[in-house]
Amino acid sequence: MALEKCKCVPWNYPNPFPDFTVPFCNYVGADCFDSEMHEPFLSCDCPNDCSAVTYPFHMSTKFTNTEETCKEDMITKIGIQ
Repeated sequence: MALEKCKCVPWNYPNPFPDFTVPFCNYVGADCFDSEMHEPFLSCDCPNDCSAVTYPFHMSTKFTNTEETCKEDMITKIGIQ
């Protein structure tokens, strides 16, 4: 949307056109582009960015009885040589 309206790409954005048919923005174009980039949440059905997505997690611990776990016959049973 910003690209179509402002008809330029800011110097610090990736230029999606390898032949650079769309020019870099001057200060007026950069202001236009910036304004448009802040508006998409009002009219865009876009997925959330990484900072807006949260994932729950939990941590648990358990003491291991190394005498039991590391017996020679247990190592043989699980196939570690």
